[in-house]
Amino acid sequence: LACSACQHVAHVMRQTLVRDVPKKGSKAEREKALSAIFTQAKNPGGMCHPGRLPDMIAIIGGGEDKGPRTYQDFEQVVAKGRAKMGKEAFWGAKKQAADLWRRNECTEAVCFKKDIKEDVMSVCESIVGRHGRWLEKRLRKHRQRAARWQAAPEVASLNLYELVCVNKTGLCGNATLAGGFKVGDMVVSKID
Repeated sequence: LACSACQHVAHVMRQTLVRDVPKKGSKAEREKALSAIFTQAKNPGGMCHPGRLPDMIAIIGGGEDKGPRTYQDFEQVVAKGRAKMGKEAFWGAKKQAADLWRRNECTEAVCFKKDIKEDVMSVCESIVGRHGRWLEKRLRKHRQRAARWQAAPEVASLNLYELVCVNKTGLCGNATLAGGFKVGDMVVSKID
């Protein structure tokens, strides 16, 4: 589960950097925004705030035939399964999931607990606390290689999952595919 949490954290980091570092403005403004992201990570609305995750994040999987346990957005899981099941089965599954969510319970294959978001974001807090300065330096170093820095191209060309989850923290094994890997609906390219 630690690797899965780190994947979500890398995705949240990427979204935060793209959104909060201005694409235009002076170099000093961009540097200040980048520093603020890491210094205010634990504040409400910051990079490590649980509100950055999907509303119905759940632990999916477990057991011999259900694959490894991972954190996933349950709404996306249900949407993917809708095509495979009939309308009645889909609404029945959705109602059962809503009941589990309301009761804060787990089954063999799905776990809904109110504190799952906090668990995932505790990984973010740990990464920022231990490696935030290093990551900020790494982002600046990567940016300086580019002829012209803008937030989106800088972040888009860095594989935060591999950089943070595989290389720096070791939370995930070296499971990166040749063309990159997939976090949610986003394919992330490898580092140069």
